[in-house]
Amino acid sequence: DRDAVLLPLSAAHHLGLEPGAATDAMVTFWGTAFRVIGFFDDNRMDTYRELDGDPLTPAYLEGAQSEGLTEAEVEAIQAGEEFLPIAEKFRYARGSATIILPYATCMAYGGELKSIAILPEGGQPPLDLADQLSTWLGFPLFVGQDAIYFQSASTTLRYQGVANLLVPILIVIFICLNTLIGHVHERRKEISIYTSVGLAPTHVGFLFIIEALSLAVISTVAGYILAQLTAKFLGQTTVFSQLTFNYSSLASVACMVLVFSVVFISALYPARLAAEMAMPDVNRSWSLPAAVDDRISMNLPFLMKYEEEQGIMGFLTAFFLSYQDTAQGTFIVDNTSMGLEGLTDLYGYDRALQMADRGAPVVKPMAPVCVLLRANIWLAPFDFGIKQNIVVHCCPSEENPGYLELSIQMERISGEATAWIRANKHFIQALRKQMLLWRLMDQDAKTYYAGTYALGGEAAA
Repeated sequence: DRDAVLLPLSAAHHLGLEPGAATDAMVTFWGTAFRVIGFFDDNRMDTYRELDGDPLTPAYLEGAQSEGLTEAEVEAIQAGEEFLPIAEKFRYARGSATIILPYATCMAYGGELKSIAILPEGGQPPLDLADQLSTWLGFPLFVGQDAIYFQSASTTLRYQGVANLLVPILIVIFICLNTLIGHVHERRKEISIYTSVGLAPTHVGFLFIIEALSLAVISTVAGYILAQLTAKFLGQTTVFSQLTFNYSSLASVACMVLVFSVVFISALYPARLAAEMAMPDVNRSWSLPAAVDDRISMNLPFLMKYEEEQGIMGFLTAFFLSYQDTAQGTFIVDNTSMGLEGLTDLYGYDRALQMADRGAPVVKPMAPVCVLLRANIWLAPFDFGIKQNIVVHCCPSEENPGYLELSIQMERISGEATAWIRANKHFIQALRKQMLLWRLMDQDAKTYYAGTYALGGEAAA
């Protein structure tokens, strides 16, 4: 019945209609006559709510009525820009201003379908019906069954056949592992060079991991470009005509992540091997030898030529003298002196060089047996009262003939023993840094420090 209508009770009283009387009253809306077949309570219509909590009455947007344009709107119009109404409110119609028409009639007058209410048949659970509807339609649903439920369906991505890739992935991992292990063994000399320039074993290991990942980046980009070229030139052929290539999908990203993961896992063990080759010893850092009768003796890991003897000892003397009158740093020096043991002909080599111009052969003389540098050292923290005597020896090396080596002896005078050992760690580290600085000096600087060594065994300030 397309011309039927249900009126609110307030409209019926206004029109003089009796809700309880059986009458076929006619009312006119939009120039069309409708037959009144019933009435509804508009007050209850205003109080009723749907399952989503919204009123049952129709919703509409109400724009604010403005008497004039604002300054911002005038500027937008002059600039040729479009603008929306500044103030709009989402409102629901009152029950007294609502009528109920048949669906076909409402759609004919320009109505729009906003919601659907479904009452399941007796015995059918609403949640089961909602499962079917959400799968078929893909719209969100509100279900009332002992409580209000919200149910919706969304698109999910599912990969099939992933388990079949496990064995090929393991094969690729072992192939990459074997290749990288052989690569590490082939680069033993290169690893030793890395160590000699100051790279720590951890740095060497990460260097191999980064190198493997960089190759993974190159191979991934090359494969991606090759796949696009293949799709462009072979996509129109009979073999590939039924395939659709989509290189912006998540599958492409998953393949790239898989390649990086395989390479990274394969590079972990070879990187560990490279780190162990860089530092074969278990101890990754140097340590002080055990103290015997409050004395510690150790060799410094530096070898020097005979002609560097005067320069290095003069350099260390100047280094100690710079800490003689200061209370800052890791130590304070007092009573610095230098002397000789087993003095031999220091000028024989110079005379031989002078005779070389006359055709005489140059014979390298023996260096002094030992050059000693003595000092009293106060170690930080100074409030602990840690004091020691040190003697730095510059003697010919027994294991490396033709070279000199440095050794140091430290004797505790005062202070707690364990604190003395901990403080000496920083002192020896500072001394080792000075030896590295000596390697970086030019010949003029070494000659200058050689002048601070006096033959009589005294240090020049």
